[in-house]
Amino acid sequence: IMEFAYELYYSIDVYFIKEDGSFIKKTIHRNDFAFNRELVHRNFTFSFNLEKNVSYKIFIRIKSKVMTVPLYLWSMKSFSYKLQKEYIILGIYYGIISIMIIFNLFVFFSTKDISYLFYVFYTTSYMLWQFSYNGLGFQFFWPTLPSLSFLPNLFSPIVLFFILCFIRSFLEVRKNVPYLKIIFDVLSAVCILELIIFTMIMFGLSVTELINMILTALANVLNATVIILVMMSTVITLIKGFKPARFILIAWLCF
Repeated sequence: IMEFAYELYYSIDVYFIKEDGSFIKKTIHRNDFAFNRELVHRNFTFSFNLEKNVSYKIFIRIKSKVMTVPLYLWSMKSFSYKLQKEYIILGIYYGIISIMIIFNLFVFFSTKDISYLFYVFYTTSYMLWQFSYNGLGFQFFWPTLPSLSFLPNLFSPIVLFFILCFIRSFLEVRKNVPYLKIIFDVLSAVCILELIIFTMIMFGLSVTELINMILTALANVLNATVIILVMMSTVITLIKGFKPARFILIAWLCF
């Protein structure tokens, strides 16, 4: 089994070429239905059974926006064992997040503190982003809708928007650091704009590869800016004596 441990490639072609020039070609495209793939798996995976005592040259062609190529070779037995451990760990991970969502939702209904509702929205959107980014959504929930592999780009600004809403509410930015409120507002508006743009692209807006690269770079800048703003506002409010800020700081440092 040849596994490329990244789900968001556009396509992968693998060529197994013999010394006499004959070859075997295997291809997976992002638009292939999950059940039409050689192996129904969240990543790009190829199975092959090559002849013994025969030399092969292997060429791989990848179409992608990133240069990351996490390539692994497995025997069928080791791949099956790896899947068992992988799904147990992922099940525990998503189970813990789901429990956090339900718990904080109950806390919101009990206290009516809007911060908990924003935290529920943030955690839920982050879980959906993870679910679509690592390919589990495609494998289990929308195997006939490969176009939804674009969903991570949609969930990313939603996650950032609710992070900003949660931090602004929990740290009482308006009262503790009023000079940062305008930055929170501007970044929130940028998140909404990014969501609109990527939604239009998902539903058919044509853009060139250059524009797509620029949008991706700007999205990365937005991610970094939000993280810096969250850390800066947390530290400032903690220095000013707002003790609940220490919980945010500990959580982000662990994250």
